[in-house]
Amino acid sequence: MAKENYFPPKIVLGWIAWFDDKSRYTSKETAWADLPSDGCLIVNVFSKIEGQPNILCLTLSSDDFYFRQETEDGVVYGSNNHTDNADRYPGAIILKGKWATEEIMNFVNHDSRNTSWEE
Repeated sequence: MAKENYFPPKIVLGWIAWFDDKSRYTSKETAWADLPSDGCLIVNVFSKIEGQPNILCLTLSSDDFYFRQETEDGVVYGSNNHTDNADRYPGAIILKGKWATEEIMNFVNHDSRNTSWEE
């Protein structure tokens, strides 16, 4: 008898996004659609596995595009360097990434690594 793979559902708690002007936005205060469309550097997506106490953090970084797409199965967050994201992820809200100075990247990297999600 074949065994089914089962991954408990993740519950997305929210996200925090950093931009090239050192600004920081959180889903507690801002909708993804209201974020600046250009200059995204890092996005941390926080989630929990159903029935587990630990908060997980997925860091999206060093990409040209960051996106949020609503699907039948829930919301998907991702990042990549593909220029055809509008075709690949219909209806997704896509933000453009950007190169930044070493000083800005050091600041944003440090801040993103030292940020946690408070429920």
